Amino acid sequence: MPRFLHVRTFFRYFMAFILLIAARLSFADPIFYAFPFQQPNDTTSVESIKSVGSSGMWLLDTAGNVSYYDGVHFHALEAFVPALSMPVSSLEVFDGALWLIADDNLYEYNQNENTLTRHDVDGPTQIIANEQRLWVSTKNAVVAFQKGQRIPETISLQPVKRIFTTAKRTYFLKDNDLYFEENTAIPVFSHASITTVQDVDDAIWVGTREGVFVLHHDELAVAKGETSQHWYLGGKLLSDSVISSINVNDEGVWVGGRDGLRVSLHLDYSSVQFRQIENNADDMYGFAGKNVYDIEIADNDDLWVATDRALNYRSVIAINIARFPLHDIRDVMSEGRISGLEKDRDSYFMSVRNKLIALSSSTLEKQRVATLNIVVESMDRLDATLWVAASSGLYAYSSATLEEEHWRVPSMFTRQPIDRVIADSHSLWIMAGSSVYRYWPKTETIVNYGNEWSGDENTRLHAVVDMDDEGIWLGTTNGIFHFYDGAFNKVVSREQIGAVQSLEADSYGYLWVLTNRGVYRRLHQPSAVGIEPLMFNSAEERTRCISLTDEAALLVTSKGIRKLPMLVGVPTVAYNASQFKQASTLPHYCHFSDDTLALAGDWGVFSFNLQTIGDLFEREVFEASIGALFVDGKPWRLGAKHSEPLAFSSKSALMVDVGLMPFGNRKELQYRLDGRGAGNWYSTQDKRLVFDSLEPGNYALIVKSPTRADPEREVTLLSFSINAPWFYNPWYYISFMLLMGGLGYLVVRKRTMIIKAQNRQLRETVHKKVATIAKQQHFVEVTPQVSDDYRHLPLPQMLSSIEETPLLGELERLVEHQEDDLDESNEWRASVSAHIGTHFHDPEYSPSILAKALFISERSLQRRFKVEFGCTFKEALITTRLEQAGCMLLQGDKISDVAVACGFNEPSYFAKSFKAKYNCTPSQFKEDKNKEGIEKKKSVV
Repeated sequence: MPRFLHVRTFFRYFMAFILLIAARLSFADPIFYAFPFQQPNDTTSVESIKSVGSSGMWLLDTAGNVSYYDGVHFHALEAFVPALSMPVSSLEVFDGALWLIADDNLYEYNQNENTLTRHDVDGPTQIIANEQRLWVSTKNAVVAFQKGQRIPETISLQPVKRIFTTAKRTYFLKDNDLYFEENTAIPVFSHASITTVQDVDDAIWVGTREGVFVLHHDELAVAKGETSQHWYLGGKLLSDSVISSINVNDEGVWVGGRDGLRVSLHLDYSSVQFRQIENNADDMYGFAGKNVYDIEIADNDDLWVATDRALNYRSVIAINIARFPLHDIRDVMSEGRISGLEKDRDSYFMSVRNKLIALSSSTLEKQRVATLNIVVESMDRLDATLWVAASSGLYAYSSATLEEEHWRVPSMFTRQPIDRVIADSHSLWIMAGSSVYRYWPKTETIVNYGNEWSGDENTRLHAVVDMDDEGIWLGTTNGIFHFYDGAFNKVVSREQIGAVQSLEADSYGYLWVLTNRGVYRRLHQPSAVGIEPLMFNSAEERTRCISLTDEAALLVTSKGIRKLPMLVGVPTVAYNASQFKQASTLPHYCHFSDDTLALAGDWGVFSFNLQTIGDLFEREVFEASIGALFVDGKPWRLGAKHSEPLAFSSKSALMVDVGLMPFGNRKELQYRLDGRGAGNWYSTQDKRLVFDSLEPGNYALIVKSPTRADPEREVTLLSFSINAPWFYNPWYYISFMLLMGGLGYLVVRKRTMIIKAQNRQLRETVHKKVATIAKQQHFVEVTPQVSDDYRHLPLPQMLSSIEETPLLGELERLVEHQEDDLDESNEWRASVSAHIGTHFHDPEYSPSILAKALFISERSLQRRFKVEFGCTFKEALITTRLEQAGCMLLQGDKISDVAVACGFNEPSYFAKSFKAKYNCTPSQFKEDKNKEGIEKKKSVV
């Protein structure tokens, strides 16, 4: 399957009637593309241009405003950096950043981060850069920033008027003297109005307000071993011209000033020949502007020229394009049209309205012009004669002199209107109304085929291809006819292909047909059946003319040049009649010979050789770039390049301006957004993409950037992510729950601490009460005589009613005899009993605590405790707690308070243990003891 290969150069944008050649030629008129001012009432002009690689350009206008141009859009810097004070007096691109002077301060703008940094340089007046240094002229000194460093070094403590840099050197201008930067002792040149300096080969060109001065090196001084500072004035160019800028590229040396733009293809002073570039804003490919402000050579050697009228662009690959503009021969661009293009030996011949023009086949420079008294309808060449059809008859002109040769024209053709004349290899086919004639000039033979030759008197002849012994093919408004042995046979009807405009035959046996519907191909044997459609016309693209080389067919279309190899199959294109409902356009002519293609159209004649055509299709285009990013309608980044994915907040609206240097040379941009969703392909005309309310996730903006090797090549232009809102993140919920749990824990812990403190205070109070009760009991027992009043007190009676246990009795005996001389066993038992009596109210009290207090192991404690007391530690602890609880219940304390005070955490466990010991619940015990006390009081009374 063949591929239709598009010309991917800026010429596609110019209706794509221009191709490029590899060999250097002198040009008849250079090709520019002018960018007009953005607004009709805009009176500012670009005065300084700084290239940013292949992605864009910085522009400084006469009002001090800075803009970024990405090939499609213009963006004002102040919209992205409102903190920058305007106007800007000077700007420069250095070390990947934009440097500016504004408000007597030096700033550095980082495009990727959209940050503005002010550098501590006192009173900057000018900035200029070369590959390694940024030079800053201040009011008092000269400083420089090295590449990769942001601390300036002082170069000179004396101020300079201006600094000039070239690829070779740096120059200082002090007062009226020009110095090399490395030697400010000896001036190189002196003049009162130096405006620019440029190195051209081995010479120095100095632009002034009085022309260009050329300085040459003193070779004699070098031979003598003297200093190389010796330069002498070699001559003066462009006298009395005010020069503003000089620059050099592969094409030549360009000089601009108030008199416009000039160029010399020769760099040597002795052979310099300047050519004035004409100012013609109405010419689509012409230069616009009378006053040149700046000339910039981009990294790829493209030329940019800022003038008072426009920003002009010229591609380096257009250096050798030969062009003849039609405004050279007519006063109004829309006057007339091209009606024929032919070649004879070293000249091209073109007919336009009432003129015949002879052009040099190598340079397209105008050689001869003949103004006729007729309006040319069509023109063709047979041998050395140009035959012209006009409403007043048929005319013949010599191709050598453009003089009329009226004796060559038969009298019958001088008395009737001639619509068209077409030459084959031996004769002329002449259309006069509906009649067709064939005329052999050498023999002066005429054959009249009348108006019935096609079977339809409305048929008009448009193209002829002579196949010698195989006959002649005729392209008409009624289809294709084959003429052989005096007979006309219709081979393809109008219904199949439409009205034929031109025919071409290749060397592989095919007939190529251009009609109002598109391009077709068929075998040129009359017996062949059918015709193959190659390309249909559409509202977006129409084929203007066809030229055949040995290897391929070149289809010149309204969008560019399509190259179709001849030796491969042709894909079928579906027919759609609605595609052809459009107005016709002016005709265009293609002529291929001697490996050179000439193309004539609305904007003139262009020529280029076959080698260039091959080189052209090998050339790659600039990559698409990010011109600007807007987030939620606000400027965010300008011309940014990011290696890492960007991140945006949830539900952000993202607008991306896509740049295509040098000026959006693709009519449509195809893109898709990979991420959440299907990732379908879309097309845009204005290169502005809007993505609104994107769901959280990772995204990649992908554009199609076709190349010759890979027409479907895809490039990731931007990677970014949309952050999820906080309520999408489960960690927020987990964190919230943890926070609430922590707060709950703190509240519970605080409350527990309060309760423990209250319990501790309650236990201390109960412990004091228990101690008081024990002292009272001891006092009663040791008193020898007690009065009847005391004997009947309720407390002794209640105490005497409690069933005494061996443990309690043992504790009492230990207390009564604690001052006696006890043996070691009694001392140990007393110590244990005292410790239990002190800590029984602590719910955490355990054998381990008692073992630590006695400095023994817990296992040893349990074993000896069983031996000494006849019960376990737990049994003894519970018994002690219950005995103390009984005492407190007798005093009238609440059951819940008694349980807590005696070391029971749970009232239910306290009630269960109490019932197991006393065979009654605490409430029953309290009620029974109260009744018993009341009865005893009554009996006493």
